[in-house]
Parts: sequence; C-alpha cells; structure tokens
Amino acid sequence: MDNSGMTLRDLLEGLPREWISEDLMEALANKGVHLFPTVYQVGDWVKFKSTVATPIYGWQGATQTSVGFVQSVPDTDNLFVSFYSVLVKNVKLVFLY
Repeated sequence: MDNSGMTLRDLLEGLPREWISEDLMEALANKGVHLFPTVYQVGDWVKFKSTVATPIYGWQGATQTSVGFVQSVPDTDNLFVSFYSVLVKNVKLVFLY
C-alpha cells in the first residue's frame, strides 16, 4: 500500500489489461492476488493463453500463436473470434482465460 491508500492490486486494475503479461497474471495468482476478469468487447484483439492445449471448440484453423478479433460476446462464458493466418503487429492484445 502506498501513502495514497492504493494497493498493488488497485494499481494493476487501473492499467490496460494488455499491459499485464500472462506470466505476471500467473505469478500474481500464485501469490493470491486475483484481478477482476477481463471484460471483452467487440473489436478487441485477442490470442490464446499459452496454457491452452486444445480449445473447447477445437482450433478451427487457428494456432497457438494466432491473433484474432472479437466478433461478438453472446454471454460471459463465450466469445466469437475471427483469427487471421498471417502475423499481425502493433495491435492491442488480451488473453483468453
């Protein structure tokens, strides 16, 4: 906690989620620090979390390193994502958890 009364968690929650690496999220979870779940919106750029061995609905042409964008968010447990087969650079990335 700093002298403003903010904790590390408060500071991290204020950052854009794509600034927080998957490794940092895992390390925080191992220390008992859990951030609020990411709220995905249509148009967000996403990729698979490195620990995903097989997605629930299969790869459908995507790979572990594929980058795609959210097309729709029908509910809190599902996203419809279009993945590209070419490498895309300089985009906002969030992780699917």
